[in-house]
Amino acid sequence: MAVERGSSRRRRCRTASGVTTLTLGAPGGVASPQRSSRESPNAIRTTRFTPISWLPKSLYWQFHRAANIYFVVIALVSCIPWVEAKWQPKVLTVVLILLAQALKDLYEDVKRWSDDKEVNTSLVDRFDAKTGTFKEVMWREVDAGDLCLITGGSTFPADTLVLASADQSGVFFVGTKSMDGETNLKERSVPSAVSELVASMSPASLRPTSTPGCETSVLAKQTHIAKMLLETGMEVHLEQPHPSVLDLDCSLSLGVEAPTGLNCNNFGLRGHSLENTRWVIGLACYVGGDTKLRLNSFPPPSKSSELERYLNRCVICILSFLFVVSAYFALASRLTGQTGLPLYKIFLKYLVILYPVLPMTLYIAFEVLHLVIGMQIERDPLMYDESTGMHAKARNTSVIEELGQVDFVFSDKTGTLTANEMRFAHCSVGRMSYGPFLPDAQGRRGPGHDQVARVLRKGQTPEAEELRSFFNALAVCHTVQVDEETGFCGESPDEVALVEAAKAAGCVLEGREAIAGAVVHRVRAPDCSLQENELRHVLAFNSDRKRMSVIVATADGGACVLTKGSDSVMEGLMSEPLPREAHAALSEFSRQGLRTLVVAKRQMSAADYAMWRSMWDEAGSEMEDRAGKLDAVAALAEVNLRYLGVTALEDRLQDSVPTTIAAMRKTGLRVWVLTGDKVETAIEIAKSCRLIDANMSLVTLVGAGSPGECMRILREAQATKLKGTQLARGMVLDGQSVSHILSDEATKTALYDMAIASSSCVCCRLSPLQKRELVELVRSQNPKAITLAIGDGANDVPMIQ
Repeated sequence: MAVERGSSRRRRCRTASGVTTLTLGAPGGVASPQRSSRESPNAIRTTRFTPISWLPKSLYWQFHRAANIYFVVIALVSCIPWVEAKWQPKVLTVVLILLAQALKDLYEDVKRWSDDKEVNTSLVDRFDAKTGTFKEVMWREVDAGDLCLITGGSTFPADTLVLASADQSGVFFVGTKSMDGETNLKERSVPSAVSELVASMSPASLRPTSTPGCETSVLAKQTHIAKMLLETGMEVHLEQPHPSVLDLDCSLSLGVEAPTGLNCNNFGLRGHSLENTRWVIGLACYVGGDTKLRLNSFPPPSKSSELERYLNRCVICILSFLFVVSAYFALASRLTGQTGLPLYKIFLKYLVILYPVLPMTLYIAFEVLHLVIGMQIERDPLMYDESTGMHAKARNTSVIEELGQVDFVFSDKTGTLTANEMRFAHCSVGRMSYGPFLPDAQGRRGPGHDQVARVLRKGQTPEAEELRSFFNALAVCHTVQVDEETGFCGESPDEVALVEAAKAAGCVLEGREAIAGAVVHRVRAPDCSLQENELRHVLAFNSDRKRMSVIVATADGGACVLTKGSDSVMEGLMSEPLPREAHAALSEFSRQGLRTLVVAKRQMSAADYAMWRSMWDEAGSEMEDRAGKLDAVAALAEVNLRYLGVTALEDRLQDSVPTTIAAMRKTGLRVWVLTGDKVETAIEIAKSCRLIDANMSLVTLVGAGSPGECMRILREAQATKLKGTQLARGMVLDGQSVSHILSDEATKTALYDMAIASSSCVCCRLSPLQKRELVELVRSQNPKAITLAIGDGANDVPMIQ
């Protein structure tokens, strides 16, 4: 194995110095040149101190407080003989104060060191080319170019390009909760070129075994794959490390074949856990400080509470008063002839005499109080999650008292107010609506199931054909896996709920497997026939596209595009406008607080598909802006769609959400819910969680076309400000209006004035950046306002930071 930097032969490299090439070879274990000269290239360190720097650094930080400098000055002055003061208690007290704070810093740093040691000494299996076997090594010993074996349930030790999976389709699942807080599993896959290479191995070496010695057979298979990968002469071209977890523009070369583009869907990042997959073999590409996890790990921002800032101002005022009084007494003593000492000596004497006015233990008491409250929070039985066995963590005790002084609460909706547990509630297919499908209080299934069954029993009627096409699309257009124990599992609870709904209607997903290097969805139709749907491409969902598609091969060499997505996007992709019944269903479902998706399809001829496929392959091999070019090509397939139907999912509220929000509003907190959902859906959820009351006066600013229109609506709302009534005020905004408001300083001020007069606000169709900008708007309009941001996913990180 050799590592080579900056090969000028790589046409697709950005610059010769900006690309690293990893080359697999039979010798193995050789890096030329070394990526890292450290003995432990993959070790991490999050501690603030070393044994040598602990005391100097701690004292340096402590002397940022004016009071500590004052106490040290008083202790030094008291040591001067002519001051005639007892220096021992003052010096001893100052030393104890500084040492106590330094020991507190050391205690916190030792906990960080312990956590670092636990991570760095974790074990992983690394392939040893000399012995031809996998050997356990510590994480800190893993280097770029190592082949590692990751088993199910364990964590990736580095940013790893996965080259083989226990699943013959090359698919594997990762948990990303430690990085973005999302509990849903993410589907990843082995690069197609490598997957085909592994699939071409002898059937005997790859077939699964159920014999008593199966563990030995699995180990032999893993070893055989590792040896085979080393013999391929594979080259992986890596871009320079950067912190974006969604952007990995790399490529892979096998022999004389053209390079294959790689992206984040082929990698398991450090911190990701391998789930629902028995094992994978991967190539460590980025280690230590080059990993995405470390590049996104910044020292926590230095935060100080309003109380601490107030305390510092008080200390400065007290010190100023002491200096003035000491100077006055010194001057008076000299003028009255009470002493013949120089003026500065008299001043220092009075300074020592009056120093007890500012008690030395002030800051120590302040820090101890923070520490004790933090410990109480971490041990509070009411802040304990039984499902995970975890207590609350007070990661920053410096601002702990501000929890009782919050002015604005900004909360995400999905996964925060709601449980992110989806259930299929309603659907509209063709010109008919069906539902509800939700069970009643006694657990009996909803009438929607019987409605669908009656239509399907009619045979070849138009309504029955529309239902079959609709539920077949739900059974095929997804990335859900079939799990023998839990049924269905996937990276999105929405997709799992839709696949379960298709199963209830008779379109049963029986398996997802690899055949001839392609992923095949085996679906049992209502007539009991088995359909094999070969998925050529999965066009993944993201916050910009707001839709996902699969491209399924057809018998004539063409393809069928199945797409599901937000109605705001899908309506513009249709060959014909959505029927009136679909619009009515979307409005009704949204009023019930349900999450809606539009489902559609398109048939591509063999010629159209061949042309599109060549464009897709070309975009996939690009090193510059690959993700943007792939999205542009994907959009070319998602046009001229034919409407199939609308789905509506229910997302259950978290326990005690309504009572909690009602209590928060009662105390005077202004609660804002920031979400990407439809306006109608968000309003209904807000009503169910008691963010909006029936007797509340609502100001609705939706679909504004300019900053001027926003200003007019806000001024009209201000002009009718309650009109002497005692009604509470609420606001409803959407992303389009927010973008206009944020573009003009006058509308920003008008929105803040309205926010002060409102107890709640619902903001819909927002991007992650708009969430952050709304928080910044409040903080910029009122720097003294204390804001609290709450979220559970990667799209909430901008507003939390």
